[in-house]
Amino acid sequence: MKKILLIALVFINLLPYLSYNNTIYAESDNKEEKKILKENDLNFGLGLQLFGSTFSGGWIDYSITKHINIELGVGYLGYYAGLRYFFEKIKSNWNLYLGCNYSKLMLGPTVNTIYMPIGYEYISESNFTFSGELAAFLMINAYPPFFLLGALKIGYLF
Repeated sequence: MKKILLIALVFINLLPYLSYNNTIYAESDNKEEKKILKENDLNFGLGLQLFGSTFSGGWIDYSITKHINIELGVGYLGYYAGLRYFFEKIKSNWNLYLGCNYSKLMLGPTVNTIYMPIGYEYISESNFTFSGELAAFLMINAYPPFFLLGALKIGYLF
């Protein structure tokens, strides 16, 4: 747990050095321009999660590219770290993503798990975010080894 907090603090301190502006635009089907998020626009997020790999808790994420986010979370049953891949990130739109997280659950004996979600995230004009996901949950050396989980997340992007 101390290692995760230390990594998170180092990561947060590096954020200002990893950001830059590079606007990219795409045309919608009805020929109106809509803004795709900048390469590292809204690159840091904080939020709360209900259900998921740690049952409930908080998360932070950082966009390392316009398609890939690193996510760290701590919850009621443990902690996790992983990646989410967005096919396209557009403000005021639902954005499809796939992910893979490694988590440790503290259920008496520690249980290592892999959590692989597919979900949709909505980013509002005011930078609030809401997402829902369904995931394969694999427990390593535990029974039952596999089942489905879901999660709801709310947060704010900076």
